[in-house]
Amino acid sequence: MIRNYFKIAFRNIWKGKTYAAINILGLAIGFTCILLILSFIYGELSYDKFHSKRELVYRVVNNYTDDDSGDLIEAAYTYAPLAGLISDNIIGVQKVLRIHEKQGLLWVNGKEKFIEKNFLYADSAFFQLFDFQILRGDRDHALDAPFSAVISQRLATKHFGTDNPIGQTINNQDDNGINQLTVTGVMADMPFNSHLEADIICSMVTLQKTQPWNFYWYYPPMYTYVQFSGPPEISKTEKQITEFVQSKLPEGFGTVDYKIQRLDQIYIHSQREGEFRATGNYTIVVMFIIIAVFILILAAINFMNLATARSIKKAKEVGIRKVMGAYRGQLLMQFLSESILTTFLAFSISIGLLFLSVGIFENVIDKELYFDFMLSWQSGLIVCAALVLIGS
Repeated sequence: MIRNYFKIAFRNIWKGKTYAAINILGLAIGFTCILLILSFIYGELSYDKFHSKRELVYRVVNNYTDDDSGDLIEAAYTYAPLAGLISDNIIGVQKVLRIHEKQGLLWVNGKEKFIEKNFLYADSAFFQLFDFQILRGDRDHALDAPFSAVISQRLATKHFGTDNPIGQTINNQDDNGINQLTVTGVMADMPFNSHLEADIICSMVTLQKTQPWNFYWYYPPMYTYVQFSGPPEISKTEKQITEFVQSKLPEGFGTVDYKIQRLDQIYIHSQREGEFRATGNYTIVVMFIIIAVFILILAAINFMNLATARSIKKAKEVGIRKVMGAYRGQLLMQFLSESILTTFLAFSISIGLLFLSVGIFENVIDKELYFDFMLSWQSGLIVCAALVLIGS
C-alpha cells in the first residue's frame, strides 16, 4: 500500500514538473544554506571536545592594569613561577602544565634550515592532560628528558620520510646557541578543532637549561593549565589563586586578578590578549543559529504556500477519488506521501548543491568546513524526522 502511495506521488510530481521544480529547488536552496550554517556551528562548538579530561582541565588567565595606559588588560598568558605556586598551595590541583610558544629555526642534518612557527615548549604532563594521539613513543615520558621533542606526523614525513624518526636528531638554534633535539615521539597532526597548534613540542626542561631567564616574573609569558581532581568551584578557586599568588608576587608587580577557563570553553568564549590562535565568538554562533532557523521557516512557508496554491487543482482529483470510494485517511496519506517525497528529493539535490557551494562559503568565512556531524546514524535519524515533519 505505502509503495503504491509513493508510486502515485512520483507520477503526480512528474506530471506537474514546473510546479515541482520550483518547489523542490526552493527547498533545496534552503536546505543547502542550513547545512552550510550547521557545519560552521558544528566546527565552532566542537573545539577541544575530544579531550577526555576537558571538564577537569582549566587554563589560568589574568586581568591586570597596564601601568602606562591605565587600561584593564585581559591576558591569556601568565608567567612561569605561577605554576609552582598553584601546584603546591591550591587544594584539589592534580597536575600543572606550562606551555611556552616560540618560533624555532630548525634543520635536519643535510637539509635546509626552516622556521617552524608551531614550536612549543611544554612540561612532561602535556600528553597526560591532552588527548593528542601519539603514534610512536611513550606519551607519559616523551617530554621528561632535556633536549627531547615530540614532532607531528607532518613534520616526520617531511624530514624523515618513511624512516622511523625516534632517536633521530633535529638541530635548533635559539638565543643561546645551537641545540640538538632528540625525537622521542611522533604525534598525529593536531585536529582542526584544537585551540592549540604545534608541529614540534620540546621538553620544558630544555628551556630551563638553555634559557633559565624565562622562569622569573616579568619575563616572556607562558600559558598555564591545571588539572583538578574534580570540577572546581570556579569563583572560589579564582579567589584562592588570586589571594595567594598576590601575596607572593614581587614588589611593584601590581594587582593581578586570576581567572580560570575550562578547556572546552577557551576557543568559543575567550578573546583575550595573547591567545594561541584567533578564537571564535559565541555571539556570532548564536546569530548563525537564528539565521538557520529563519531560513528553515521561510523555506517551509514557501513550500506550504505553493502547496496551498495548487490545492485548487487537487480538488478535482479529490472529488473523483471520493466517488471511486477512497476514504479520507487514504487521501491524506496520498497527499502526505507526495509532500514527503518532495522534501526528500529537495534534500538529495541540496547535497549536490552543498559540494558545489562549500568552497565559496569557506572563502567568505575564511575557515575550512567539516561535515563529520552528518555521518552518524543519530544525524541520519534527525534529518529524516525533520524532512518528514516539514513534509507533513
